[in-house]
Amino acid sequence: MQILVALSFKRAGFQVVKNTIGVPDLQVFRDEGPTGFAIEVKTGESTISLSKRDLEGVMSKGGTPAVAMYFLSDPTPRWWLADARSLKATTYRRYDIISKPALDAGFDLSDQFSRVLAEKFSIAMEGPGPLARLLSD
Repeated sequence: MQILVALSFKRAGFQVVKNTIGVPDLQVFRDEGPTGFAIEVKTGESTISLSKRDLEGVMSKGGTPAVAMYFLSDPTPRWWLADARSLKATTYRRYDIISKPALDAGFDLSDQFSRVLAEKFSIAMEGPGPLARLLSD
């Protein structure tokens, strides 16, 4: 999921740095415009847990600290890009996140993600290695 989110940002015109270990998962930025985002990517069935380490990691890297969340049980699955400054280390349900400030990346992350997934599905099924190579293209 992290690589597909990274590819979604790349497709939207961002430069992407993927952190292979540690936090944040992604740093994305554009040459023009604001500083960019430090993003931790989280998925879960009906809950998502954030640790103190997750939040400290996105806060320490510069750019806007963000957590991209995807709840698999959501009736209309979509990505939530939450402002990490409004979050704390705890477990969240989807309805908890709805009330938190959302960040505007300048594009619809859920839409881009769907397009990337449709285009790269066969590569995604090969595993994270082949998919990750697409980030360097």
